[in-house]
Amino acid sequence: MAVALPDYAKKRRTESVVAAYLLYCLILCRRTDGGLVWADVNKLTSKSDKILDIAAKIGWQTGEHGKPFPSGVNIGDTVLHVGLSHSRGLVCAAISHAPIGIDLQVIPKMPPIRMLRIAKRFHPDEYARLATIEKTRLADAFTRFWACKESALKLSGTGLSTPLSSFCVKPDGTCVINGRPAIIYVKNLHQAYLAFAQWL
Repeated sequence: MAVALPDYAKKRRTESVVAAYLLYCLILCRRTDGGLVWADVNKLTSKSDKILDIAAKIGWQTGEHGKPFPSGVNIGDTVLHVGLSHSRGLVCAAISHAPIGIDLQVIPKMPPIRMLRIAKRFHPDEYARLATIEKTRLADAFTRFWACKESALKLSGTGLSTPLSSFCVKPDGTCVINGRPAIIYVKNLHQAYLAFAQWL
């Protein structure tokens, strides 16, 4: 589920709160069908009493590196794994029956030289692929890579404590992070990329 925030609310703290609210909403509805849904803000706020109730019941657990509910959320007899992300006014949350990592990245407006400087922290093979891309397409490719890398880090639960250069996202979307194989699926949104990582 994703939602676009109005301009006045494009602050990281607000995005974090909205992402948590979306996550609780998904847990309440137990929607795990894998579809991308753009949320209606009015419908979300109409469920606030139920969402506050479930939030009070399950709390907010984080792992050592900040991953929310690192072992999943036990709802009755079902364990749901969760993910959330936000970037420059866009917010998303997801739940699944299997561990997931998600990342949302809005395409940045920065000079190509700066993107390539940041990409030097990626795996050498990834940097080599980015270095050959036309400057007019670099922002798209860089953002796609960044979302893939972050989704894998979130899946592993290690965040940026795992060096970006220690694993390579291959063109087929697979990677091995911290010794475990994973696959990453990417959705191209308007001016943003959304990446979902799962263990193979």
